[in-house]
Amino acid sequence: MTNSVVLRNAKFVETTFSDGSKQMVGTVRGDSFVGLELPTKPNPRQFIGEANLNYKEMVKTLISEPEMFARKNSSGITIFASSCDSNGDGSFTITFGDEDGIANGGHTYHALKAHGRDVSQVKVTIEIGINRANIGKVAEALNLNKRLQVYSLKNKEGAFDWHKNCIEEKAADVIYHEGDSGTVEIKEEVAFLNLFKHDGETKKIDILLNIEQSEHANVSFLNRVNASSTFFENTLKWIAKDVHEIASYALFNEEFVIQLKPLKSSVGQNWIKKRGAEKKTGILKGIGLLLVAGLASVGVEVNRNGVVKWKQQYATYEQRKLFVDELFKKVFDIVSVEDGNASDIIRKDSVRKRVLKHSRLIHAQLAPRPVVKRRVG
Repeated sequence: MTNSVVLRNAKFVETTFSDGSKQMVGTVRGDSFVGLELPTKPNPRQFIGEANLNYKEMVKTLISEPEMFARKNSSGITIFASSCDSNGDGSFTITFGDEDGIANGGHTYHALKAHGRDVSQVKVTIEIGINRANIGKVAEALNLNKRLQVYSLKNKEGAFDWHKNCIEEKAADVIYHEGDSGTVEIKEEVAFLNLFKHDGETKKIDILLNIEQSEHANVSFLNRVNASSTFFENTLKWIAKDVHEIASYALFNEEFVIQLKPLKSSVGQNWIKKRGAEKKTGILKGIGLLLVAGLASVGVEVNRNGVVKWKQQYATYEQRKLFVDELFKKVFDIVSVEDGNASDIIRKDSVRKRVLKHSRLIHAQLAPRPVVKRRVG
């Protein structure tokens, strides 16, 4: 089954390849997409909604500086089609087969469809006659060759300077942008620090809420944190480096990896993940969050100025490591008997509450015993 659309205000240059397929590359006026319905079947990255940060940035550009749209969206839109014929008036009729449509640039298309302007332009590439068996492979490759990840752009804007200031020389361990030499992405790093966040008014730490937020550490999460970066820096700077160190200890603990790895073959739970350019083996972020969340629930206090500091019992790295080691034993016992995959287990409210209960018990067990002085004589 085929269908056709007319794309207006377009200019293309055509190239024919040795296999008979064609590629048409050119520019199209932005308002030509307004209300235009194009299929998107080949695109492995479907439109995920107007809350997407990239989409918001595109709309912002179309509204405030539409003439810059093509430059800020240099990859433009790639379309697979059965044919594309000039109508002689600056418009082209594009015919689509069952597997044809937008292969890359879906968010660009949706932004133009809703907000395209007559002074905006966009690069459009139309691939014609590609072998049906290769459509999926080509579409996937196009989507891998994307613009910089959002966190890379934010880093360039200085959005994570507050975090670098907090952890000082340990910033070398963190992946702040694509190609960075660290081992832990900034999203994960901030997720661990978020576990220690308190309510600015009550000075209370809602640990279950913090776990939930940290478990879903995505672009929106990073945006919320950066919007409150002054609060994070002012209240957590005294423990930020320590949190980085204990989170790294939990994530890359070889003993934890050895114990968790067999669960993949025995009960189908994969708790292992490789990180960074060096593919360093560690445990899943979710189980690492549970371990550090347990520490956050018993190991810190908030002073009257809202600054989070370690309790005396956890003032040293060795004390914090000992707590995490003891808690891991309990967490392992919990997850190894739970049904379901790893990501589902760590999101269970019952599992999180059991971990926090064990944290309180371990805290009591590790508490220094008071010295009883005996009366002499």
